[in-house]
Amino acid sequence: MQFYIFSKHERFYKVIAFSLVFIVTIACIYLYISLNNTLKSNELNILTFVLSLFYALLLFIIGIYLTTMQNKTGNLLYRRKQQYRYLKGLLSSYSGKFTVDVDTKTLYSTIVFLQVLTGRTDSDKKAPIPQDGFEFTDKYLKLEKSFLEYRASIDKIGSNNQPDQDTDFKLTKSKYKSVEKKVKKYHLNIIKQANKNIIKIEKVYGERLTVSLQDEDSLTNNLLVLERLLNEVKSSLLDYEDIEQVAQEYSNYLKRELESNILQLIDRVENCTDTLQNIEMKLEEDNDIL
Repeated sequence: MQFYIFSKHERFYKVIAFSLVFIVTIACIYLYISLNNTLKSNELNILTFVLSLFYALLLFIIGIYLTTMQNKTGNLLYRRKQQYRYLKGLLSSYSGKFTVDVDTKTLYSTIVFLQVLTGRTDSDKKAPIPQDGFEFTDKYLKLEKSFLEYRASIDKIGSNNQPDQDTDFKLTKSKYKSVEKKVKKYHLNIIKQANKNIIKIEKVYGERLTVSLQDEDSLTNNLLVLERLLNEVKSSLLDYEDIEQVAQEYSNYLKRELESNILQLIDRVENCTDTLQNIEMKLEEDNDIL
């Protein structure tokens, strides 16, 4: 696997700057000492002035160069933070302690798992760990393909009752073991280089990286809590069909109540009419008696 998170310029710009200062400092001292006894006083003063001016100008230019490179590296914090997460995820795909003695089954499952994580099994879907800051070389991809093909051949031949007597099986198994060792070595190198780059990112960005990651994790957790609360509220609210159904049921209830009240009112009116008729008849009888 090839890692390209930090360019060679980023990795060595401080070494280049400090080496240049050191070399120029030694050269200026050597030049001054060697010419100290051969030049006149006025010429020596001029030389001293020129060397001092040159050295100060050199330090000023190198200071600007170092500041520019530091700002350039600092501005890449967001991208390096994503690459840092991808590298962490890449390392987490290696279950337990991945060593030279790892068994074949674990090696096989790790390779398949990495293919899924890095999106090499389905290019249409977004990969959980995109190849950003690293990529699988053609050499490894060919080696991985050979490993999986030999494994499939061994499983196919091994389905026979006596595979050890099969010449093809012995030859394939021999090649498989050779490729298996190379694949293990390659994955151990991946783990080594990934850890190296993780340490480098942590060293370059320090507390800024830690605080930024903590803020992102806190924001993610808060959003998850908010999403859960919204889902709970949504599940407790009535949708449109439920509201329409409740309104219809309540309307039918009001209609029944209204019809019942009207019937009761009609009964009362009829009772009042009968009562009035009885009163009238009684009054007429009283008048006849009088």
